[in-house]
Amino acid sequence: MNNAREAEADKLFEQGNEQYQGGQLEAALPLLEQAVAIYREIGNHQGKEKTLHQTRDVLREMGLAYKHSGDYAKAVEYLQQSVTIGQELGEREQNPCVLCNLGLAYQELRNHTKARDCFQQSVTIAREIGNRTEERCARTNLGNSYYYLGEFVHAIEVFQQFLDIERESGDLYKQKSALFNLGGPYRALGDYVRAIEVSQQCLDMARELGDRRDEGGSLVNLGITYDCMGNHALAIDYYQQGLAILQEIGYSRLWEIETLRCMGKAYDSTGDSAKAIDYYQQGLDIARETSDRATEAEILSSLGTTFYNLGDCALAIDWHEQSLEIVRELSDRREEGQTLGRLGINYYNLGNYTKGINYLEQSLTIAQELGDRSWESFALSHLGTAYDALGESAKAIECYQQSLEHGKPSQDTRTLENLAKAYLSLGDCAQAVEYSQQWLAIVRSSGDTKGEEAVLNILDNALEDYPKTIE
Repeated sequence: MNNAREAEADKLFEQGNEQYQGGQLEAALPLLEQAVAIYREIGNHQGKEKTLHQTRDVLREMGLAYKHSGDYAKAVEYLQQSVTIGQELGEREQNPCVLCNLGLAYQELRNHTKARDCFQQSVTIAREIGNRTEERCARTNLGNSYYYLGEFVHAIEVFQQFLDIERESGDLYKQKSALFNLGGPYRALGDYVRAIEVSQQCLDMARELGDRRDEGGSLVNLGITYDCMGNHALAIDYYQQGLAILQEIGYSRLWEIETLRCMGKAYDSTGDSAKAIDYYQQGLDIARETSDRATEAEILSSLGTTFYNLGDCALAIDWHEQSLEIVRELSDRREEGQTLGRLGINYYNLGNYTKGINYLEQSLTIAQELGDRSWESFALSHLGTAYDALGESAKAIECYQQSLEHGKPSQDTRTLENLAKAYLSLGDCAQAVEYSQQWLAIVRSSGDTKGEEAVLNILDNALEDYPKTIE
């Protein structure tokens, strides 16, 4: 009986191998899986191991094919099976590369925690087996995962280790790569001086090496940092230089889209909505052309914000609803929550407070589910505004106070302002004065003369004894 079963398994293996060698991966996989099952059943360890090796390779190639086609969920399914079989076989040589690709697939699915875990495993194995090439690749991706998770200090540590290693080796190309990645986490921490320093070093090195791709990318990175600093004119200049190079060399449509989106944002910040919309639309067209759904959703959301700033909440809702449909399709809960919040704000600004509150509550629930305290604070603050508009001051105050608890009171002048106004509407002057003083301290420390004037005007109109209170 076993001989017949073994012959059956051998035949399945041969057929599967033929399909694999002929590039027919989907046809090869079920044949090899059947062979593995039979070898396991009859205890033929040699046949099982031979077939497992082949199955692992087929699964890996299928996973890579799905990853390249953009079906990241399928890529994860097959690459994970390949990793598992590799671990069962006790072979580590291939796993760093497969783990890296598995991490990249998770990254595309916005599952940055699992991506980080894959990259960390890849770094560890690659270092243990002495594969420096895979270690470099995994280390770069690990740093990016920490960045996407908001763990900026860890990201800097990983990229700095990479930079130190490559300085010792004298590899200028690898040093440039590390410098390129360091700017983002420094910028995210608000250390703009250091972000500019490493991006400028990368730009100088790219020009010295004749690397047009990283020259263009570094110019864009410098633009992003200057944008964050509020120097939008200089940011736009860097964006334009970077975009011209990236389009000239035809490097990456993704980089082109991102640069167009950044230019739209910069023009939005200068109040030039027409140019902002033009650049967003260019980016949107390319995102749709390349089927980049995640970026399409981001740009749709940016267009929604632009039209909100123009006072056209109805059109803003249309853009945000298109974005919401895509992020739900992608199962991106963070973006779903934030888009729901933006929709809520637009609805209550149109006077539809019930719908506005409903969307904001959904947004709040997702923020709490994800532990996103910053967005939780944002949603609570705007819920307070909606309740205020309905004349429900007590509910509004409750939301504002929770917003301060979850956010950063030292920065949230909007919520402090609303709390002061809400307490004034209830006739509670003592509480109004308390929150106004906190608000006033912030605007004075930041040199915001208009903000200071707003505080003084509100209290001067409401409280006859206000000047005595602050003296």
